[in-house]
Amino acid sequence: MLRNLTFYGDSSTRNPTLREWMDSHLVILSQRLKPGVLADYESLTRNWIIPVLGGKRVGALTATDVRRLTAACVTAGHPTTAARAHAVLSGALKRAEQEGIAMRNVARLAPPPRHAPTVRTALTTEQARSLLLTVANLPDRAATDAAILLTGLRQGERLGLTREQIDWRKGVLTVNWSLQRVSWRHGCQPRCDRVRGTDCPDRVGPDATGHETRHVQGGLWLLRPKSRAGWRQIPICPPLEAVLRPWVETTPEGPEGLVFTTGDGAPVDPRADSDAWHADLEAAGLPSVPIHSGRHTTATLLHDLGIDEQTRMDILGHSEATVTRGYTHVTSETAHAAMRRLGELVAN
Repeated sequence: MLRNLTFYGDSSTRNPTLREWMDSHLVILSQRLKPGVLADYESLTRNWIIPVLGGKRVGALTATDVRRLTAACVTAGHPTTAARAHAVLSGALKRAEQEGIAMRNVARLAPPPRHAPTVRTALTTEQARSLLLTVANLPDRAATDAAILLTGLRQGERLGLTREQIDWRKGVLTVNWSLQRVSWRHGCQPRCDRVRGTDCPDRVGPDATGHETRHVQGGLWLLRPKSRAGWRQIPICPPLEAVLRPWVETTPEGPEGLVFTTGDGAPVDPRADSDAWHADLEAAGLPSVPIHSGRHTTATLLHDLGIDEQTRMDILGHSEATVTRGYTHVTSETAHAAMRRLGELVAN
């Protein structure tokens, strides 16, 4: 969607259509947003904002127009999409207000519809034990499920973990890459006639957005957090080391040195990873909860063990704990003790 565009604000063109303004706005956002977030913004713009309001002049937009956008999403059965589209539009109109393109951000006059809060699911201690016992004789699944439950890593962080990020001597793993499937984008100027960015003869990957990246395979990329504030270290508890270390030492190392692979060094596709998680749950006779529930399980069990909030935030990499602390080293004895207790709780 992004291409060579006119940037509005200090030019003679002072009243662009919303389509023109959104194109310009997304080009600016591409320099700071994570590729996955940018792709989501582009999708919301292409599928909802432009079809409903693209022909309107930015300076002529009203709160009624904003309500038309959210109503279109809700009517189609997508209340959550309505809230997300509203947020993207509001951000664009805020910039239009700042640059004198619009008198005010009319999205503030028409709040998005409310939607039910997401219920976070987590496995109990007994369920976590049952899962690990079920996969104990399957080296790849034992290492994977233990990492899901005993680190609090996000899926991309776990799949992007490399061998060089593990320090067995210190008993810590460093989190500073994330494996993500990212859509190829148009790199042509002017825009070619291909609909999909992946078919563009001049296609570009996420490295064009200013992020440090490493192409792995197909649409899979290793993405570095934008700043070192997104880095952290996590202590490796004994039950995790007991299954993770043999897996690392006995499986072939691929070009990127990934820890979790298909067994021949190739990366694990996130969708296949989720499918395998659900298969493990089914084999253990457990409810089919999302793979992200493993992270919620880590958080819940640490809370139930009485681990203090700051330590939990450091381990899980919550932004509130890292914004003002830079590169968070979760290597204190408190953190190590917390993860040892977590491992003992699940293993015993």
